[in-house]
Amino acid sequence: MHASTLWIADPGPLVDFLCAEDACFLRGSEGFVALGEVARYEGNSMLEADAWWHEMTTQIENESEMPGRFGTGPLAYGAFCFDPGNTVHSSVLIVPEVIIGRRDGHSWLTQIGYDRVSPKLPPRHEKPAPPTNLRFQRGSLSAHEWLAVVT
Repeated sequence: MHASTLWIADPGPLVDFLCAEDACFLRGSEGFVALGEVARYEGNSMLEADAWWHEMTTQIENESEMPGRFGTGPLAYGAFCFDPGNTVHSSVLIVPEVIIGRRDGHSWLTQIGYDRVSPKLPPRHEKPAPPTNLRFQRGSLSAHEWLAVVT
């Protein structure tokens, strides 16, 4: 597998690249969008997921115009069950095919695949429909207190 990270001109709003099945990790205009999927782990253990990701990274030939910059290069994002014995769902890690990111005024494109990759940005999409029937319940922290804890 091959990964290539390139500097790119500011691509504009990162959410414009999202389809409904993609993921984004944004705060304001910074962060990244993760598009498509080249590999997936499903299981019940964070330790197994860590071993899988470690093995995956040994198989990726990584070239980067931004070595060592936080958030660039190949990555996996996921969701983990905290009590695998008490759920029907698996934990999952996904390695995206394309990552478009922005941090500290710098933008990048990472593409991961089995062939050499192209520096061309993927097409933009209409905004996905927002979720419906969403309910928020008050937790032990107010919204302001929670934001202070996670930022």
